Amino acid sequence: MASQFTVFFLILSLSTVLVIGEDHGFGRILDRKLLGLKEEKLSHFQFYWHDIVSGRNPTSVPVVRPPQNTSTFGFVSMIDNPLTLGPKVSSKMVGRAQGFYASASQQEVSLLMVMNFAFIEGKYNSSTITVLGRNSVFSSMREMPVIGGSGLFRFSRGYAQARTHTFDPKTGDAVVEYNVYVILDRKLLGLKKEKLSHFQFYWHDIVSGRNATSVPVVRPPQNTSTFGFVSMIDNPLTLGPKVSSKMVGRAQGFYASASQQEVSLLMVMNFAFIEGKYNSSTITVLGRNSVFNSMREMPVIGGSGLFRFSRVPMVSQFTVFFLILSLSTVLVFGEDHGFGRILDRKLLGLKKEKLSHFQFYWHDIVSGRNATSVPVVRPPQNTSTFGFVSMIDNPLTLGPKVSSKMVGRAQGFYASASQQEVSLLMVMNFAFIEGKYNSSTITVLGRNSVFNSMREMPVIGGSGLFRFSRGYAQARTHTFDPKTGDAIVEYNVYVLHY
Repeated sequence: MASQFTVFFLILSLSTVLVIGEDHGFGRILDRKLLGLKEEKLSHFQFYWHDIVSGRNPTSVPVVRPPQNTSTFGFVSMIDNPLTLGPKVSSKMVGRAQGFYASASQQEVSLLMVMNFAFIEGKYNSSTITVLGRNSVFSSMREMPVIGGSGLFRFSRGYAQARTHTFDPKTGDAVVEYNVYVILDRKLLGLKKEKLSHFQFYWHDIVSGRNATSVPVVRPPQNTSTFGFVSMIDNPLTLGPKVSSKMVGRAQGFYASASQQEVSLLMVMNFAFIEGKYNSSTITVLGRNSVFNSMREMPVIGGSGLFRFSRVPMVSQFTVFFLILSLSTVLVFGEDHGFGRILDRKLLGLKKEKLSHFQFYWHDIVSGRNATSVPVVRPPQNTSTFGFVSMIDNPLTLGPKVSSKMVGRAQGFYASASQQEVSLLMVMNFAFIEGKYNSSTITVLGRNSVFNSMREMPVIGGSGLFRFSRGYAQARTHTFDPKTGDAIVEYNVYVLHY
């Protein structure tokens, strides 16, 4: 590869100049030039991903066993897999893939992949690329969306293509070739104007009977609350409200109870379509679902196939899902595909993008009777924290004291995703309750090396005022109590949004 790993170009997207405006206590509008954003570039990365499940030093460790021995559906493995230039594990290492994969299909071997490529090579050292998508492992080529990044990959989006290089059926070890494309100049990929599409279908969450499509894989640690439960889903998507109506795809992933005060779920899922020209294309959703609200909105954070580079909000009304997403491929206005049609993007009233800065404090309370961070998965080995998962419903405040004004809550989970350092996979929604941002959310998925003085994680989407948003969050530890484990972290979040 010309320059193999060390020559990669990157892009940071920018389309408009923003005006400095009003201050909302914890949020303000900035001039995007302050971030030094220039034209987008296109980068190509090629490396090999080593999934080592056997031996004394596995890098892929099961943390959740499937609830039924007759199926792998629901298993979860935490990974800290080496990334190398060549297919041999002894070749030059350029980074590690840290996160997890989960079996998310009842009918085939299809994995939900949630991982950060944490690079250690050259100018990309300490930068990350974030991937969340669907991996049908026995397909010759699989595509997953790049939904964000940190460092040189701020504001990035793109896609990753995976091809199995070798698989050992005796040990389960696999070597996979990855080709990752991160957007830069759209013209290099032949991309034209974005188009706006509308999809309508019904999502069936079947938790009862012998053929349940939603299966609990993590039970809450306390019987008095549902906080912390996790269910893996392989839910049918149909044109009509009856489960017997025409199926257009499946929703594969999981949802988790992420609030201690209401029924609010963290939704992480891929819509895997099987209908018409969308067959084999996917749309990826990660967001917050307050299930008893009449209407809930969650961000579309990426996709594959016809939905490469997509980002937009998804709105759900009970079992009816209305999905709006922006397509970077050429579509024809007026074309109707039963459950999908092209719209004029002006219908959403989109104007110029703005750059906003938010500052607040994140309180991780693990001690006492009112803990807001609760362990839901214990590590499989007592000698390491690798693989533990904690569900969070952490308060966000204007000042460092937990008694200061609360502006929202951080709801989601963090998981120990490194075998060599204290590095967490962070998956959370900042659910705001203050001022005009009330009921709007910002979604973060990234890597948090907690002992670094400053850590950066990508903003991959949002809802409400943060539809179509992208950006990054910087975290600095304000205080940490080694006796209790409680921590207060200062967050500065920079978001491009409309």
